Amino acid sequence: EFFVKAIQRRQYKKYFPNAKKSFDEMHKKAAIIFMNTHIAGSTPRPTMPNVIDIGGIHIQKDKELPKDIKSFIDSAEEGVILFSMGAAIKSSQWPVEKREVLLKTFAKLKQKVIWNYDSPSLPNMPENVMIKSKLSEYQHAILSHKNAKLFISHGGLVGVTEGFATAIPLLILPIFAHDQKSNKAWIIEAGNGLHIDYSNITEKSLTHAIHELLTN
Repeated sequence: EFFVKAIQRRQYKKYFPNAKKSFDEMHKKAAIIFMNTHIAGSTPRPTMPNVIDIGGIHIQKDKELPKDIKSFIDSAEEGVILFSMGAAIKSSQWPVEKREVLLKTFAKLKQKVIWNYDSPSLPNMPENVMIKSKLSEYQHAILSHKNAKLFISHGGLVGVTEGFATAIPLLILPIFAHDQKSNKAWIIEAGNGLHIDYSNITEKSLTHAIHELLTN
């Protein structure tokens, strides 16, 4: 009421200045409700006939990958892992000890790792890791590549939907927000991935989960 609807009211007033009905009147009498969900990636629930699932509509024809990213993935004979925590979580701001756990774990892998990282430099970066900022526009194209083997994510709905669409195993590291935890729950229930709580991200737990998802 005080955050989401306040923004929506401003948008409504801006784009429909001559509307005969207020935002709240329209909101209560919506003829159709489009939901960013899909039956393949959510729990069963009853809905009314005017509720339409459109989850995955954002997935359009893949953009051509930049040459350096394409070359990195093409040369990954053992496969490539995409690691992206979305736009809201800044990887550069991870505590040093957690970041070192990630780097030490990735360094031991045969696979290459492409990390959606918001800074041009990453201390102690292993040779099998590439960092790139703003990877979201290429995320689906990377996951669609024949060498893609695993997607490590915070569990946001958009990324999870792309993981489902490309049949890529998911390793979820939920940080905050209710949807990350609920998405994690049905991913595990559906048998599409595993999760590690933030407090339990260690070399041992991370290595075990990655190995399990890559081999089992």
